[in-house]
Amino acid sequence: MPALHSDATFERHYKLCAKAIEYMVSHMDSRPSLEQISEHVHTSPFHFQRIFQEYVGLSPKRFSQALTIQQAKTLLKHHSIEQSSLSLGLSSPSRLYDQFVNLEAMTPGEFKALGQALTLRCGLHDTPFGRIGMMTTSKGIFRLEFTDDLQQLIARVKQSFPNAQFLPAEDSQDGVLEQVMNQVLPSRVSTARSKAAKPLSLWVSGTNFQVNVWRALLNLQYGQTLAYGNLAEQIHQPSAARAVGTAVGANPIAMIIPCHRVLQKSGAIGGYRWGVPTKRAILAAEHGLTTSSPSSTIL
Repeated sequence: MPALHSDATFERHYKLCAKAIEYMVSHMDSRPSLEQISEHVHTSPFHFQRIFQEYVGLSPKRFSQALTIQQAKTLLKHHSIEQSSLSLGLSSPSRLYDQFVNLEAMTPGEFKALGQALTLRCGLHDTPFGRIGMMTTSKGIFRLEFTDDLQQLIARVKQSFPNAQFLPAEDSQDGVLEQVMNQVLPSRVSTARSKAAKPLSLWVSGTNFQVNVWRALLNLQYGQTLAYGNLAEQIHQPSAARAVGTAVGANPIAMIIPCHRVLQKSGAIGGYRWGVPTKRAILAAEHGLTTSSPSSTIL
């Protein structure tokens, strides 16, 4: 959220951002530079960058990339990657590839295929905190959510990846869950660390902002909690606490991306995607445990 300003200043800055967004949307094909946009709204590039970041929560460059990705998604449904790249005015398909990886953590080819080459191993497992649905791929954990209904989880994922192949979990998934529990339960962590187990790989799909939030969460120590505002500061966007809260709530990997460690500013538990009782139980299990090395990597 923008910092506190007088009503007149807030309105002026709001209108400036609205005018800039309208200009960027109407000139998507030419992708105007920071200098061109700031000239259009009659302010300096430095001043415009600061105000836009504060009010929109993204830099002008990131916002422009998001527009490109949105347009690309529409084009890719009906055209090849090469044709889509040309339509977007990009110099090569690799430019489109780079932008998808940066913002979506998936390639444009994977998006266009809607999961056609994606095989998901799906299983339901018991944990000390409740039943959990897990989906794994050759690249890593794809979903890890508290649920008693695996079919409901599969149905939700099918909405985004209708062409994916959903298969029963293999025995290897039990080993993955064992690694998950080794990183969450205090009684197992010291043993797991001493064995120097291979870090878990998480293959997640999200915007650049969401992935930055999730990476910051992975760097939290066991037993450490923080407020949404503190998390926003850690990703160098102190005015984006509300957007950070939304990204925390969209976390697709329970426990390993520790969104349960984010509390309200007052210290209250706050909400949790999978229920406050579950959040309390995980926090209680982690209480008093400290470590300084992140144990997972987002691809």
